[in-house]
Amino acid sequence: LRGLMRFELERTEGLYRDAEMTRQFLLPAGRRMFGMMFATYRELLQEIRRRDGDVFKRRVHLPLRRKVAIAARHAWPWPASTLQRATPAQAARR
Repeated sequence: LRGLMRFELERTEGLYRDAEMTRQFLLPAGRRMFGMMFATYRELLQEIRRRDGDVFKRRVHLPLRRKVAIAARHAWPWPASTLQRATPAQAARR
């Protein structure tokens, strides 16, 4: 069963890599929602990978703090520059 799960994880990760390109064809509001959903499901997939594919012993989920972080990163149209920490030189110019 673990071999099958590893195969499915590899296959799904490939599908995610391919699907990431579809973002460019969406309207801006759709891109934000797509990004939020994509990040959520990708993190769930990473959690399944960390568990070596074991999805039967306990439910796979993201903690609330991760969900909030994903929503904050994708739900509002933040300019990319506001999400990055300023270097000391940049902070001095502000």
